[in-house]
Amino acid sequence: MNKFSSGYADRMHIYGRPNGIIAFQVIDDGSYSAIISTLTGDMRTENIKVALAFQENDFAFTFSNNTTVYTTTPSSGTIPDVNYVSIGEQNGGYINGTIRKIAYYPERLSNVELQALTENN
Repeated sequence: MNKFSSGYADRMHIYGRPNGIIAFQVIDDGSYSAIISTLTGDMRTENIKVALAFQENDFAFTFSNNTTVYTTTPSSGTIPDVNYVSIGEQNGGYINGTIRKIAYYPERLSNVELQALTENN
């Protein structure tokens, strides 16, 4: 049995941990390709904007007016063949709020562009 109880061995998700830290994880064929976590932030109580980007061996994200773009170190990892999208839910836990906007760009935006997307929260 796959170690991921939901049965989705290929996935990407961004979420807030119970301690308020924000994390972005990429799982390809049941193994982690990327795990990135903030040192601060609180998705539980703040209205925030999150921007993430990925391409083969290059994963990054930032959030609301943050000068830091969090990346994988070393920058490596594969992109899963995702065939399922879940927005606002992870393993049965649901967002307690409103998703105001979702935008998709079919190319890897630069880290500066990610920061610009999350300005003026």
